[in-house]
Order: sequence, then C-alpha cells, then structure tokens
Amino acid sequence: MSKSSPFFSQSKEAVILELSAAMGGIDAAVFAGELLRAYMRYASACDWQAELLQINQAGAGVRSAVLRLAGRGVSRMRSEAGTHRVQRQPANDRTGRRHTSAVTVAVLPVQQVTQFNLDMGEVKLETFRSSGPGGQHMQKTESAVRATHLPSGISAVISDDRSQHRNRQRALELLVTRLASGAEIKRHDRIAAERRSMKGSGHIAERVRTYAYRDNLVIDHRSGMRLPLQPVLDGDLAALVGS
Repeated sequence: MSKSSPFFSQSKEAVILELSAAMGGIDAAVFAGELLRAYMRYASACDWQAELLQINQAGAGVRSAVLRLAGRGVSRMRSEAGTHRVQRQPANDRTGRRHTSAVTVAVLPVQQVTQFNLDMGEVKLETFRSSGPGGQHMQKTESAVRATHLPSGISAVISDDRSQHRNRQRALELLVTRLASGAEIKRHDRIAAERRSMKGSGHIAERVRTYAYRDNLVIDHRSGMRLPLQPVLDGDLAALVGS
C-alpha cells in the first residue's frame, strides 16, 4: 500500500499497532515484550507520541498489546505488519535446544470518531475496574472502558489511563479505527478476517522477518536485508521501516 493511499491520508498521522504472541508459548510472549520495547524506542527517536493503550502481560512477557503512535511519517510503520519469527534458546530452557517462536503485528490507521459515521445508538459502553499491579497503583475506581459495536460485535477495551473520560475517548477511537479497517472490504462480518489477514496466523511460513540469535542477525524476507540483531532490538529500525 502506497503512502498516498486514502487509507493512510490524515492531517495528523496516527496508527494503531497491535502485537500478539503467537506460536512459541512463553518465549513468544517474552519476544512480544522485546518487540514492543523496540517500537517504543524507535518512536522516541522519531519524536513520535507513543501511548500504550492496552497490555496483557504473561509472566515476564506480553501476551498482547495495543500501541498508538502519532507524528509525522508514522504511517510508514505499516511495513511492520505480519509475522515476526524469532529463533533462539529461551532463557528458561536448559536443554540447549533452539526454539522458534512468533509474534504477529497489525497496523491500522487511526480514524477519529468525528471522521467516521458511527451511530452511538449502536455502541454499548461499559466501565469496570482495571486490574493493576497493586499498591498505590491499584485501580480503585471503574476507570476502564469497553466500547462494543453491537451490529458487528467488534469491541475495544482501554484501561491504561486513570481517567475514565480519556479511556472512553481512546476506546471509541480504537473502535472506529477497527471498524474503518473493515470498511475497506465493505462488510462488518469480514472485519475479523481483514485483521487476521494483516497479522497472519502466526505460522512461521507467513513470516515477514526473522530474528536469528545464533547468527546475531535480523533478516527481512521481503527486501532481503540483513542487519545486526541487537541494534534493531534497541530500536534502530530506520533501515527496516524506511523513511
């Protein structure tokens, strides 16, 4: 998809990145956390605004996360969509065997609520108490918000902010972003298939990139580019993402 596509034409560029640990169990979740860290570091280097809208942790890793990026040139992150494969010996495996895990990434252009013909009568808004890490950060009010589009069943949950009002705004924005991505294929009942197509099933055969720890390489399977591993994991994604 070219940068001139109307799907990405917005006066203020913003995208939603959705990361999901796929095959590989705990190590996939650990790598999802490492990939999320790399994206946030790259966003900082690009002077983009990065908001972690939702995160589901799994031990030391991340089962899934929703990241909102805004700033000039942010739409080039669409190149990150697909399956990211990692080959390494997991830290908790003492057998010395190399494992293959995968993380899927979807990239959706943000649609503002005012830019989308959303009938609020078809939206169900629910508030609930977000589970926090405990202590002084424990949520004591029902600040988390779930917005559900009743005709399609598409929903968005935001719990990151302590402000219910801000979470409501972000939940509606994420909802219409997901609905607008489905408008590309003009059928609400194919939205889930559209998003799965972008992310892939997580099977290694659908990989767009491989992170090979034994060889200390990142291999992009579309361009054939090979780069040292650690700088990429530290957020140096410019060569891979483009400019």
